[in-house]
Amino acid sequence: MKKTDTEIGPQLREAITQFIVPLQTMQPVNVAAFERLYALAIDLLHCYKGKEYVSKSLLNELHTSVKIIVAETAHRAKERQVMEDMASKLQMCIDLLLIGETPEDRKPGVPRIM
Repeated sequence: MKKTDTEIGPQLREAITQFIVPLQTMQPVNVAAFERLYALAIDLLHCYKGKEYVSKSLLNELHTSVKIIVAETAHRAKERQVMEDMASKLQMCIDLLLIGETPEDRKPGVPRIM
């Protein structure tokens, strides 16, 4: 059964907090926490696929998370590439959310017809 944004929203906010707060306090990057966050972001994409309207608050949560991850990369030379990849994945989720698509809709090597 497809989850709704009211189910995903609180879980997504909690996952963001569990990933971002330790990052801001200079603890090592928690890959497992990021994977949970990313999985919830993908669930959110499926929830909003093809819909005209999206939750601005959830969109803002994801956008702010990307900005924080990018800002924190300046202080972490050893983890920079991993963090840049994480920021890129979340940014792609934001982009797909805005156009109402999911990662499965994107086919590498196949031209997009609008």
